[in-house]
Amino acid sequence: MKRRRRHHPIGSNRPEAPAAYVIAAISAVSVMAYFFCMYVSFRSGGNTANWIGGMGVLFIFAGALCLAAGVPVFKNADFAMRSRLIALLTPLVSLVLWLHLYIVGMLYG
Repeated sequence: MKRRRRHHPIGSNRPEAPAAYVIAAISAVSVMAYFFCMYVSFRSGGNTANWIGGMGVLFIFAGALCLAAGVPVFKNADFAMRSRLIALLTPLVSLVLWLHLYIVGMLYG
């Protein structure tokens, strides 16, 4: 006689956090802007316009705000872990990229 296998759903039954995807979208735009700024800087030989620096500072603030909004989402255990990690890691990556560029620019610029 064969034993009956019980199939458990993969993942959790917890809902996804909708704010996590908004935070991730803003952070993704920030990362794309980072690579755009790097491309413009590379093409111009390092002589970029002032609006590139202003855009960098704007996205540093946006990354900090997204990280500040992502930490409470990460601490909320009512949502799935995947969306909570997305809400925390994408703004963290964005902020680290921009702050790295800003600090290197201040030291060597």
